[in-house]
Amino acid sequence: MENKELFIDLVKKLRTLNLSPEELSKRITKALPLLYEEVLRDGRVYVIKRSGLLEEFVPRKLKNSLARASDDSQNPLGEAELNLIADEVCKKAIEKGKVFYSRNLRDLVLELLYKYKYYGVYTAYKEHE
Repeated sequence: MENKELFIDLVKKLRTLNLSPEELSKRITKALPLLYEEVLRDGRVYVIKRSGLLEEFVPRKLKNSLARASDDSQNPLGEAELNLIADEVCKKAIEKGKVFYSRNLRDLVLELLYKYKYYGVYTAYKEHE
């Protein structure tokens, strides 16, 4: 019963704002990670996947994804370079919050690959994901 009441209150509040569908979508999309953070408060880091599911962030998965893109590029990265990029992406992502969208993580990876001039891996990663 409590969840239904919370839902109804939220719907009423959003209706009073009289937002366009686009603005409503933007507000909900922006608020969702913060909502998850406030509700969970368990100290762990999470990713909102493209499917909308919430999954605990596992840095190893990020590194594996980078390694696959690296292997597909003309100039693969060494272990030290993979670690550098993966660690920096993890650090920057976590600085922004405990819950983030997978697309934001992807954007961070691409930004760092470009910054460090790993253009072949950048292209492979962009096509891979």
